[in-house]
Amino acid sequence: MHSLFLQPQDLHWKHVPALRVGSMSAQGAVVAQVGITHQGRPLLRIDIDAAAGHTCFSATHASHGLVAIGYGQSVFVIDPATHATSQIGLDGYFGHLYPASDFPDATTPFAFLVTSATALLCINPAGQVAWHLQALGIDGVLVHAIVGEQLEGSGEWDPPSGWAPFTLRMQATQAILTP
Repeated sequence: MHSLFLQPQDLHWKHVPALRVGSMSAQGAVVAQVGITHQGRPLLRIDIDAAAGHTCFSATHASHGLVAIGYGQSVFVIDPATHATSQIGLDGYFGHLYPASDFPDATTPFAFLVTSATALLCINPAGQVAWHLQALGIDGVLVHAIVGEQLEGSGEWDPPSGWAPFTLRMQATQAILTP
């Protein structure tokens, strides 16, 4: 399975079954679309409502049979097989989306890591929030590496370029900051 943001000229997605995510705004404007393919064939189109908010950063990835879309102040987790959808509100803006496949040395199972302006969330393979660690920065959080259960990242505390490193221990249901 693969997911990608669609362009207005991607007309062949017009007749693909669609799901709407984000709160429905009064105007009902669609601000972005994501296409999900399976074995190279269009499977599902995700329409993102304007109520999801303005976005500086956006990303989509497929992992563990799920698709995650970071946009505005939310991350949307979709199971394309069942059309089950959840919207997870974020602290401030969506920052980055990290699929588990980016970290082959991680020993704690997860589907995605999501960062916001201030926090780091772990989405488990069932598509649920396993843990949510706040106050890691004030204007951005990054994940640099995971080896075993140890995650290394940084948070921006003094913009621009005032990044401070952090280390935490990941477990299936929680994250523990280590000194």
